[in-house]
Amino acid sequence: MGVFIGVNVIHWNKDGKFDFFPDAFDLIDNGFLFNKHDVPDLREVFEKLYANSDALIQNKEMLNPLLADKLIETDWHCRGNPYGGPTIDSDGSLRCCGYRKGERASQYHIWEMPKKFRYYMMAVEADAMDCPGCFWSYPWMYKYWEKKNIHFGKKVFVNHARPELSKNKWSKRKVE
Repeated sequence: MGVFIGVNVIHWNKDGKFDFFPDAFDLIDNGFLFNKHDVPDLREVFEKLYANSDALIQNKEMLNPLLADKLIETDWHCRGNPYGGPTIDSDGSLRCCGYRKGERASQYHIWEMPKKFRYYMMAVEADAMDCPGCFWSYPWMYKYWEKKNIHFGKKVFVNHARPELSKNKWSKRKVE
């Protein structure tokens, strides 16, 4: 159909500090939580998606079959700076990331930026180090492309670019 998709993992609230995740019991009761017994089936699905060069999946790199265990455990860690800039709550307070308010980062507000940005980023890093981890696609992809080539990472997020796709299949948004 020519539609780009993004795959994300259903997370659970491991330590009570993720404000958008349900408890694991809610997911287990509803059959939404993978466990280690699901890894072979998950790897099989990942192998098919990962090998399909025509798949228009924004974060296809996350579907590497070798990452199935990490994905199920949701224990990948951003080590601070989840995606290069502030996450803002509706009241103007800043957050550690889209999933965690953070005890330190939330003490800062958007109207204090850029003056206190350096202090906010130190608070984000400290809050992130308290985090048990996740496998949220955007921070993972941000770090993945940052290691490889930040400019192509912008194309991935803006144009849904894929290295294996011809440029005529990328969306037409302008990347500066």
